[in-house]
This record gives sequence, C-alpha cells and structure tokens, in this order.
Amino acid sequence: MRINIFAFGFCVLFIFGVPIASAKYAPITIRYKHHIFSLDPDEFPEWLYNSTVWEMNGEEIMPNPKFRVDGDILPKLPDGLNQVTKVGWNEGAIKSTIFSEIAVFLDKEPREVTIDMDILGNIFFEGEGLLGKQVDLEKSTALIIDALKTGTHDIVLPVIEIQPKIDVRSKKLI
Repeated sequence: MRINIFAFGFCVLFIFGVPIASAKYAPITIRYKHHIFSLDPDEFPEWLYNSTVWEMNGEEIMPNPKFRVDGDILPKLPDGLNQVTKVGWNEGAIKSTIFSEIAVFLDKEPREVTIDMDILGNIFFEGEGLLGKQVDLEKSTALIIDALKTGTHDIVLPVIEIQPKIDVRSKKLI
C-alpha cells in the first residue's frame, strides 16, 4: 500500500500537475545606459527553491508538533490548517548570477589623474581621471526578485559610480 500511495502521489505531481520549481518565467531584460543584458530565469534553476509551510486560514504559522509528523498518515487537521508548498528565491544564487553574467563586464575601477604645473607655467595631466562603476548587487537582486514576483520583464540596473582620485600637485592651481 505504501508504494501505491507514493506512486500515485508521484503521478499526480508530474502528470496531472506542474511542480512549482518547473514554472516558466519570461526572460528579464536588464538595461544600463547603452548596455542591454537578458537573463532567463529558466536557465538558472538554482534561483528557485520550494519550501513547505503551515498556514491557518491563509496566515503562516508554526503548527503544534503533533501535526508535524513523518509517515504516510497525517492526523486529521483542524479546519483552516493546511500544509502548503511555496516558491522561494535564492538571493545568493541570483546575486552570483548577476555578478558572473553582468558585473564582470560593467564593473570598472576609477582611474586617477594628477594635475601639475611645470616651472614655465604649463599645466599637464598625468592619468585619465575616469569614473569607476560597480553594479549594486543587493539592489539588483531585489529588483530581479520583484520582477519575477510581479511579471515585470524589463529593469534598469542600479550601478554605483565611483569618483576618481584627482591629485593637484601645484599649489598655484588651487
């Protein structure tokens, strides 16, 4: 009897129903200035995890230990008490994907510049003085999770701009 119940449950889950972890999500377009990236959540199964929670009338609760049993037969549950499987989002996996698929291409260290004056009064620049950029992984992860929950397919990537160090050597220039 135990095998039949398990087999029936397996068939119901994979033939008559769709497991939560195999849900299809549309690709998310991620933009930053002229850069456009696309991440397809279905290509990153590590983003999703399923968890079982107990709810009483739709509110998540910690049930009485007598209802949390292992085995084939659950005791009769009070009205309104249900065990539900919910989708969760693995923030660490999403952050890791953003880093490896996007940040490695956008992150740049700022480039310093030195400004000086020679004895003839000529001003010269040494270095480039360019802004640095760093993808804000925390905000990006939150935006992607929100996009997945709301069905949004297009987000603007939050990037932190880092000012370059400017070294003015001649006191006459200040």
